[in-house]
Amino acid sequence: MTGRWVHTGFRTCGLIGLAMAICTALVLAVHLHLPLSMILLMALVGSLASYAVLIATIVVIGAERWVFYHHALATACAVVLCLLALNQPLLRYLDVASVGLMVLLACGRLGCFLVGCCHGRPADWGVSYGPEHVAAGFPRDLAGVQLIPVQAAEGLWVALVAAVGSRIIWTGAVPGASFSWCLIAYGGGRFLLELWRGDRDRELHCDLREAQWTSLLLVALVALLQIAGWLPRSTWQLALACGWTVVAAAIFFRNSRRPLVQHLLRPNHVRELALAVDRVRAGNRVSVQRTSMGVRISGASFTGSEDQRCVYTMSTEGREMDAYTALMLARLMRRLRHSHDEIDVVAGQPGIFHLVVRSPASPPMPPAFSI
Repeated sequence: MTGRWVHTGFRTCGLIGLAMAICTALVLAVHLHLPLSMILLMALVGSLASYAVLIATIVVIGAERWVFYHHALATACAVVLCLLALNQPLLRYLDVASVGLMVLLACGRLGCFLVGCCHGRPADWGVSYGPEHVAAGFPRDLAGVQLIPVQAAEGLWVALVAAVGSRIIWTGAVPGASFSWCLIAYGGGRFLLELWRGDRDRELHCDLREAQWTSLLLVALVALLQIAGWLPRSTWQLALACGWTVVAAAIFFRNSRRPLVQHLLRPNHVRELALAVDRVRAGNRVSVQRTSMGVRISGASFTGSEDQRCVYTMSTEGREMDAYTALMLARLMRRLRHSHDEIDVVAGQPGIFHLVVRSPASPPMPPAFSI
């Protein structure tokens, strides 16, 4: 497999998804006795709007970048304007279009899974990517690291959303019911899935990513439109929207209790930590590496009578590192560079912790707690 093949697989999934989305929309249109020509026109208008966003992105940042919400919002605006201009029943067509968009996204996330974009955080289990994915743009420092397959999880969730949305339409629900379901279900699911995303260079606003804020706003907007009567009111959908909001508030509160740990586990800092560990391991003598968050790591290896150990010393600048922070960072370091080893975390002087890396067959070094 080569990097070119990976890119081809990604684009192939996108084209297959577009074809499946159009076919799904056509089948639903036939069931609803809607003119097929309007479905094809919507597909054309939406595709042109998405392509315009892609071209604008390339012009602004100088590279191709696909952000689902950007393309979806542009497509939705273009389709709505087209329907209004032609005096067509807006909600019924939006029902069909939203299901088709979910089908397209489900296939698109399969493409993300193949190429490694939109990948998850390092974990004790998951999928790993190799040199062929690095050649296609995957981060080199994460090659071989097990990552949460968040793209596959989102693809499965979106496929379920599309299936339920199709059933809502097929059973003769009022216009707008499927459209509301798709926005509420996907928005809430996307907010949660973002917690396991590990791709980098994504800005945070009040500790939430752009996609999370967009998801919350979409869910709130649909709920308000239902209450105002612009969309058909559904008690269970409003309850679902309230449930997503409560979960989001609980997650935000939990993260706010340990802001330092949340900052240390952000994707950009994970990269710094991985590179720091690589430099420590590559050195012939003890060296101290520092990340932008003030984490200091030094290390050395020694050979005992039965095994070879690697010892890291870890602390933070400006504050004393506590045991919880040391444990979280030790788990992350194991996932990044020592997935087949065990790490004993031993407290040293106040704010300083020693991480003893050993093979599973090696005896532990008490007092310590293993991860």
